[in-house]
Parts: sequence; structure tokens; C-alpha cells
Amino acid sequence: MTNKQIDELLAEIGRAPFLTREEELALLIAVNEKGPDCTAMEQLQQANMRIIVSLAAQFQHRGLPLEELIEAAKAGLRKATQNYDLASGCRFITHAVPQMRHTLEQAIDAPSPHINS
Repeated sequence: MTNKQIDELLAEIGRAPFLTREEELALLIAVNEKGPDCTAMEQLQQANMRIIVSLAAQFQHRGLPLEELIEAAKAGLRKATQNYDLASGCRFITHAVPQMRHTLEQAIDAPSPHINS
């Protein structure tokens, strides 16, 4: 990703509104009912892109390009929707960040498919 593309992504992310607690819960319920391949999951990811990119950037210079790190963080967010307890009372992102960090670590530690053994 070029610096210009990163700047454009960050500008786009900055325009996305934050979710209210009610909006967040509605999206999580929809994802639980429809599965992770629904528009609610896309909306949840878009609303959390600030943290996704922020976490991915923390893992830069550890062997993967930023694009792959962002995809790994998104995968962690998707995984977090599967085991989030709607009745817990905590914000979803509080639950999701550790899962996203774990998924980023796994992506970095996994052998690269581009390297021939």
C-alpha cells in the first residue's frame, strides 16, 4: 500500500460515524442470525475500521504488508462476533480487540505461502 493509499484510507475512516450501543447490538444480533457473510458484518467492520487499522499498524515491520495485517485484523473481528455474549454488557470492541491481536500474531507467525521450503 502506498503512502497516498494509506492517507486516503485514513481520511475515509475518519468520516465514518461511531456506532451507538443500540446500533452495535442490532448489528451483532443480525450477524448472529444471518452469519458473518451479511451486510451487517460489513457495517460492523466499517464502523470499527479505525481500531482495525490502528491495530494492524502496530504490527507493521514484522514481516507482513499493511494490507495483509488489516485483513487479519478483520478476520479477528469476525471471529469475535462468533463468541461475543450479547448479554455481557461490555462493548463489543472491548471483547474484539484481544481476538484481533491474537489473529494478527497468528498471521505473523504463520509460514508465508510465498516462501518455497
